[in-house]
Amino acid sequence: MGFVITKTLKINMDDISKLLIYLITPMVAFFAGYNIELSSLVLFSPAIFFVLFFIVQYSAFYIISIFVKDKRRRILSFLTVEKNTGYLGLPVAMFLFDENIVFMYMITIVGGVIAESSIGIYMISRGNYSFKQSVLKLLKIPIIYAVILGLFLNFANATLPDMVLSYEDYFKYTYSFLGMFIIGIGLAGIKSIKFGKLFLIIPILGSFVLWPCITLGIIYLDDIFYNFITNDLEKVFLLASIMPIAANVIPFANLFGYDTEKVSFVLVISTLLALIYIPFIIYLLGLM
Repeated sequence: MGFVITKTLKINMDDISKLLIYLITPMVAFFAGYNIELSSLVLFSPAIFFVLFFIVQYSAFYIISIFVKDKRRRILSFLTVEKNTGYLGLPVAMFLFDENIVFMYMITIVGGVIAESSIGIYMISRGNYSFKQSVLKLLKIPIIYAVILGLFLNFANATLPDMVLSYEDYFKYTYSFLGMFIIGIGLAGIKSIKFGKLFLIIPILGSFVLWPCITLGIIYLDDIFYNFITNDLEKVFLLASIMPIAANVIPFANLFGYDTEKVSFVLVISTLLALIYIPFIIYLLGLM
């Protein structure tokens, strides 16, 4: 739909990107923080997932830097680490797991939202801005503030008016719709596919190979030395690690001055490959 409408009405990606980054996504993140049932798991599992995100992002960055020396290494690292854990991962989790594990999954991916909104954004902003400018850009992104505010009100047992709560589903549906819509906008802008194979191969391998391998490595080390991560939580981390690239990469790529046409193309290829890859890995790892 985004592709067709953009071709006919000339939709502006800048406006859609800003709407997603500065309003829709923060509101979805706020309600997620507000509705989570607080427990020790709320602190533990998102923190582990945040660490996983950090390790994958900077592992990818240093590996990619061997082959790519310019600012593209930053957007390639971001493409590698960004996972569609929400609007694809959550339905898959609901299909595979019981309610308790699904709840663990929902809590865990909040760590990914916080990581994306902090170290992820810093990574891509450094491609076009100085350290100081990147930090200032990061501080202007409202998503992490929205999560913190939601968690604070949750912890304080604050009750929001029904009128405010009634907007939650609207924001969720809008987020889901615009997330898919913006892929079409990006594809509509493609005049011709002209970029090196590395721009496609690197994020695909990073997303579908590096992420799961690092996750398996962390789980293996935990089993040997600490045994903090339960079997159910292992399933949650593994499922999140095999998701394709998230649509969020397009508005962020646009905001920080990267080529959204290339990013859109990589995203579509990642999503198509996931149709085969995810069932195969689920069977291979015995996640069902």
